[in-house]
Amino acid sequence: APVKPAPPSLTQYLGGDVTYQQQLRNMGKTLADFLAAQKLQKRKINEDYGSATKSMGLQKVQDLSNIEQDFSGRGLLTSGLYAGAVGDYNNDFLQRMAELGKNQKRSLSDLFSQETNFRSQQKLDTQAAREAAIRRRAEKYGL
Repeated sequence: APVKPAPPSLTQYLGGDVTYQQQLRNMGKTLADFLAAQKLQKRKINEDYGSATKSMGLQKVQDLSNIEQDFSGRGLLTSGLYAGAVGDYNNDFLQRMAELGKNQKRSLSDLFSQETNFRSQQKLDTQAAREAAIRRRAEKYGL
């Protein structure tokens, strides 16, 4: 009776299993596309934050100048009222800046969570594809 050749090792079989290798390539492309979209989204979030902070900074200069002109026109530039108005404005400005920073961090954190979830799902999908390939090997070689 002819001797039946030994089945290829699991590593050899997985390396030559067309279906499994195509699934790995597809998942790799999907991950690359996802990461490219994430990178673009991060850039947009940071650009929006940068332009908003710049705009707010320019508006602050204008607002403080208007407050100064208003109090100067009423002869109250050296009064405690002027100092109070500037202080109130600065407090409000700092609150708005903090909110803007918090929103930026939240958006970036959401992207990080999405990436973590995506990678976890890809690990599960990779394991499922591997298990399917192992089943195909077992069926093909009667293991």
